[in-house]
Amino acid sequence: MKKVVLHRYAPLVLWLATLPVMAQEKAFWGHRASINAVAIHSTGRYVFSASSDKSVAVWDTAGSRPLLRFSEHKSAVLSLALSPDGQLVASGGADGLIYVWHRASGRILSTLKGHTNAVSGLAFSPDGKRLASSSWDRAIRVWDWSNSTTLAKLTGHQALVLAVAFGPDGKHVASGSADSTARVWDWQANRTLATLTGHDRAVRAVTFDPTGQKLITGSSDFTIRVWNWQSGATEQTLSGHTSIVRSVTVSADGRLIASGSDDGTVRVWDAATGKLQKTLTGHSAAVSSVSFGAARQLVSGGVDQSLRIWPDRPGRTVAGSGAITRVVWTQPNPLLYQNRTHIASSPTLYLQATVLAAANPTELRQSLRLYLNGKPLPEGDKMGETKLKHHEQEFLVERTINLPDGSDTLEWAVQLPNQKEVRSRQLIVNYTPANKPNLYVYAFGVESNLRYTQNDAESIARIFKTQQGRLFDRVSVELFAKEQTKAGDLREELERLGNRGDVIRPQDVVMLFVSGHGIIKNNDFRILGRSYSDNAWRSSSISYRDDIIANLNNLTCKKVVLLDACHSGGISMPEGSKAAVDVADAGRLIADAPPGLAVVSSSGQNELSYENEAWQNGAFTEAISEALEQGKADANRDAVVTVQELYQYLQTRVPDLVRTVLQQDQHPQFKPGESGDFPVFYLTDKTPELGATPTGATPAVTTPAAVPVPAGQTGVDRKPEPNRTQKSRRY
Repeated sequence: MKKVVLHRYAPLVLWLATLPVMAQEKAFWGHRASINAVAIHSTGRYVFSASSDKSVAVWDTAGSRPLLRFSEHKSAVLSLALSPDGQLVASGGADGLIYVWHRASGRILSTLKGHTNAVSGLAFSPDGKRLASSSWDRAIRVWDWSNSTTLAKLTGHQALVLAVAFGPDGKHVASGSADSTARVWDWQANRTLATLTGHDRAVRAVTFDPTGQKLITGSSDFTIRVWNWQSGATEQTLSGHTSIVRSVTVSADGRLIASGSDDGTVRVWDAATGKLQKTLTGHSAAVSSVSFGAARQLVSGGVDQSLRIWPDRPGRTVAGSGAITRVVWTQPNPLLYQNRTHIASSPTLYLQATVLAAANPTELRQSLRLYLNGKPLPEGDKMGETKLKHHEQEFLVERTINLPDGSDTLEWAVQLPNQKEVRSRQLIVNYTPANKPNLYVYAFGVESNLRYTQNDAESIARIFKTQQGRLFDRVSVELFAKEQTKAGDLREELERLGNRGDVIRPQDVVMLFVSGHGIIKNNDFRILGRSYSDNAWRSSSISYRDDIIANLNNLTCKKVVLLDACHSGGISMPEGSKAAVDVADAGRLIADAPPGLAVVSSSGQNELSYENEAWQNGAFTEAISEALEQGKADANRDAVVTVQELYQYLQTRVPDLVRTVLQQDQHPQFKPGESGDFPVFYLTDKTPELGATPTGATPAVTTPAAVPVPAGQTGVDRKPEPNRTQKSRRY
C-alpha cells in the first residue's frame, strides 16, 4: 500500500517553459491561503485579492503591505468584482453570502443572501447599479445591490455554475458551467439567448470583449475559445496551456487576451490572430485569476498565495550563444503525472517537450536525443522522427514512439557543442495491453471525533492492493487521511480524479471509498470534512451530487463508490447474483462491462453508521474485510467476488454486527450501475475459507461475542443522548 501525501499543486517551475517572458514588476505576499480572485483599479494604483484565508486585501502598488483587509467573511472568499468607478468591491464566499463594501473604508453597504451554495463568480454592470453572481447551486442571480433584492434568477445549467460576466451593454449576462457549456442570457427577460457547446469539460471562465459581440471562455479542457455568441460559432481556439484554464481577461482596447492556468503560467494572446504573445512565469503553483488594468497592466493571483503585477513591456530572451536553459515535458501533461507513473492506454505514445536554447534548428536536431530505458532512440527509426517547431529561442519537440509492454522510462537530452548535457526529468510510463483492466482506489478517511476512519481507509487500500497482478494488471492506491481531509482538499482531489479521463480507460475500474460523518442538507447527502462547522456547512463539507458524482461522471469507466457514513442510503436494491464466473475470464468480464456507476452505502437514509473498538473499524468496513479477505462473500465458490456478491454479504452481515455488539440497526443499501455486475476481487487462495456458503444459500454469519460499549460521541453537536449509554457512531 502506498500512502500518497503529495499536494496537488507542487511547484511547477522545473517543468514549465519560460520564454518569451514579460518582466515581473512586483509580487505581493500576505495571504495565508490560496488567492482565488483578483482585480485591478482602472488607474492601476490599487489591486485587490480574495483568498481562502477568508479575507480580501486591498493593496497600493507603490507599497508592499495591504492598505485594508476586509475580513467579514466566515469562509473562503472565492469571487471578487470591482465597480466601474473603482469605489465599490463585491466579494462572494463559499458560504453563499455576498458583501458589497466601500473600497477605501471597508464599510459594508449591502449583504446579499439567496444562493444556497458557494458564490463562484461576480460581475458589476457597466453602470455599477447591478451585480451578477454565479453559484455552485446551479443558478445565476442579478441583484440590485443597493437594496439587496434579486432582480432575476437564471436557471438552466445542468451542473455547478463557475463563472459570470456582464456584457458592455448591461443587458446581457454570460455564464460558464461544469456542464461544459457557456450561456448568454437576456437577464431582464429571464431567457437564454445562446447555449455555446464545444468545450469537452467544465467552462471555468467567461468574459465579453469590449464590443460585446464576442465571448471568451476558458475551460478544464486546457483551451480558450473565442465565440461569436450570436451565431454560436467558435472563431478561435487558443491552445498552449498544459492544464486547466481557470481565468480569462481581455484588455480594455480588446487587443489582448490573458489566461491563467493550473500549469502555473499566465499567457497573453493576440486577440485578432489567436497567436501566443508572451508566457509569464513566476507563480510556483496554479494561477487562479487574472485581470487587466486600463493601461494593460496585468495582475494575477494563485494557489502559491502570491499576487503579481506584470507591466506592458516587450519580452526578453535568454542571452548567450549555444546556451541551453531547460528541457521540459509538455505532453504527457506533467501536472497529472508528477512523481507518478503515466499509464498509457495504447502502445503508440505521442511525446512533446519544450527546449529553451540559443541555437538554430539544425544544431538542436543534431544534439537532441530521446532515451527509452536508458538507451537513445536513433532518428528516423521505425518509432518515428523527431519534429521541431521553432519560435525565437523556444523549440517545440514532438515525437511518436511505440512502447514495449510494462514499465518504461523516458528522458529528453540535449548537448550542444562545448556545452554540458541538459536532460528533462525522467518520465515513467506503464503500458498495459487493452484488455487488462487497472484498478484506481481513492480512499478517504476523514479525520474527526471518530476514532477509526483512518483505519477504515487503510483497510480498504490494503485489501484491494492485493489485486495487483491478479484480477487487475495494476492497482493504483491513493490514501487521504488526517490533514488531507479538509473539505477543500477533498474537493480538489475529486476534481483531479475527474480530470484523469486521458489516463483511466473504459475497461478500468475506479473505486472511491469514504469513511466519515455524513448528513443530509437541502436534499443532498454530504460528507463532513475535517474541522467541519455547522455555521459554514457548504464550505466545510462536500456534496455527493456536485463533488462526487459530478466528477466521476467525467470518467468513462466502471466506478464503484463505497460510503461508510450515516444517512448514506436511500437507494434501490439489486437483483440476485449471477452464475459462477470462470476465474480466467474475470478480467475480461471487467473490461467488457459498459461504463457505469455502482454505489454501496453503509446505512439507510434515516440510519446511523456505527464504529466500535471491537472491530477497530466501522461495521461496514469490518464486514467488507470479512467478505473479501476471508472469502465469505464468494457465495458461489468460484474464487471471484462481484459487486453484487459483495453487497449481498454486507446486507446480512452489517446488521448482525451492529445488532450483536451495539443493539442498534444499520442496513447497507445498493444502487447498481449501468455496468451491471462485474468482478472486483479475486481471492488470494482459490479455495475460500471453511464456512463459505454454496451458491444460492444465505451467507454464513459468525456472531462475535458481545463486548462493553465504550463511551463515544452521539452526533455533530457532540452532546450525549439523555439517559442512554453513548455509542460510537458516524453522523
